[in-house]
Amino acid sequence: MEHEIFRGDTANFRLEVKDRPKGKVNISGWVFVLSAARRRGGEISFTANGIIDDAVNGVVKFELTPAQTANLGKFFYDVQATAPGGKVYTIDTGKSRSSRT
Repeated sequence: MEHEIFRGDTANFRLEVKDRPKGKVNISGWVFVLSAARRRGGEISFTANGIIDDAVNGVVKFELTPAQTANLGKFFYDVQATAPGGKVYTIDTGKSRSSRT
């Protein structure tokens, strides 16, 4: 997924966690972290914690602060989820580009 973010803005987006054969996943008790880096596999520039918006339907949201988006440029991100019991899943990866205006 690609997102466009304007420099210095608050950026909000949502993800839906789905299990391909079953559909929606109940994410009650899960922990979500978005990590962003300037290049794929590079040093982490910032992280953001996800907030569960609708646990039964697998919806989590993220909010990036103006400080986090101030000097973004293009970055690569991934979102990892830790389920109760400690299993870790990468549920999304992608890139974002930041408009300088």
